[in-house]
Amino acid sequence: VSEVLSGVVEDVGRAVHRNVSGAQLLQELLNAPWLHALLKIHECLVQFQRLTPSPILPHASGLSHEIMSVIQEVPHPSAEARELHSLLSSPHIQ
Repeated sequence: VSEVLSGVVEDVGRAVHRNVSGAQLLQELLNAPWLHALLKIHECLVQFQRLTPSPILPHASGLSHEIMSVIQEVPHPSAEARELHSLLSSPHIQ
């Protein structure tokens, strides 16, 4: 996405330096590859948003429970381990 946005800035900058008229600028921008890429990204995000989340692996739930139990057995878990345990035990992950 950052590469696409960089392309936007470059294309607009080139058009400004060439002193392109408004209609020509609009045509160039609408035909720009980065605009098509942004639209594809948007379409993918909208489709992803409509999907109900499901585990990537059939045994993902079991793995998360195993990780949580391992973290609980550690005498002094790190802050990262405690945060991971908290994330895995939250309802939206369960």
